[in-house]
Amino acid sequence: MNKNSQAILEKVSLVVVTTRTVSPLRDTHEGGQVGSRISKVLQSCFDPTALRPFGRMKQESRRLCSTFGTRIESLGAFAIPLESTDRLLEELGRIDTEWQERRNELADAIEFQVKDWAMKNPAERDAILALAPSRDDVIESTRFFFTSFRLRASDVEDNGGLEQDLTGLAGQALYEFSVALRDASVHKIVGTDFTKGVFEVLSRLARKAESLAFLGPSIAEVASVLTSTVAMLPADGTLNAAHAIMVRSIIDQMLEPRKLAASGFLSLRANMNAAAVSAVAPTQTPVRETVEPSRAAAFAW
Repeated sequence: MNKNSQAILEKVSLVVVTTRTVSPLRDTHEGGQVGSRISKVLQSCFDPTALRPFGRMKQESRRLCSTFGTRIESLGAFAIPLESTDRLLEELGRIDTEWQERRNELADAIEFQVKDWAMKNPAERDAILALAPSRDDVIESTRFFFTSFRLRASDVEDNGGLEQDLTGLAGQALYEFSVALRDASVHKIVGTDFTKGVFEVLSRLARKAESLAFLGPSIAEVASVLTSTVAMLPADGTLNAAHAIMVRSIIDQMLEPRKLAASGFLSLRANMNAAAVSAVAPTQTPVRETVEPSRAAAFAW
């Protein structure tokens, strides 16, 4: 394992989050009888609206991991900077507490519904009670699990896959930045009509980039550009024309992570100059910062 990969492992914890939610098809013990009357009765014991909070918590846990770190595909884990690990685990613990409470409520509700349907369908009563999940089954099938651990390079026997993932973490982080912008629908904003929500998204990405700057020069540059940009923007989200054009340019570039990794940002000075003269010379060719030739190689995914 190369020195850069070893250095990354020394600076991160690895966090794994897994979830499982009880399913009317998977957990009713009915086998191949899908579509039968009993199957329909059993499925009626599951209220889809009662399952939605688990989907929300699953998405929230993944969003938190992505906010604090970046994913290592070969390990199925998120690389989280050491200084951010305790905060993330605290947030995941909060989700775990809500998960257990809602799981117990779901188990009680399904147990009641199963008995109710068995009473309303006396001809299939015994089959319903035999095939439907018990309260303990629901609890066992509705799980939220998370853990964190450290990995020492000396303990790893790697055929190259992990090292490749570690080498490409900067590119993975750039990709995640673009996903975060799209998830916030920033790419749908027309022209320079930005709101306070954009300021909040850029602030969050700036914090993530700062904590992951050790991954490589491309992430350090994102941290620098976003931090300086957020610092000059009004917190209420009201932007003047020059600021709005600059933000538009930065967002557009971050939405193209491969190009950003290879060439870097347009300089902030060029962005501001372009804003100042756009009415006079809208076709002015922007100037790119000088970047290291090795940047594109770091974008390995």
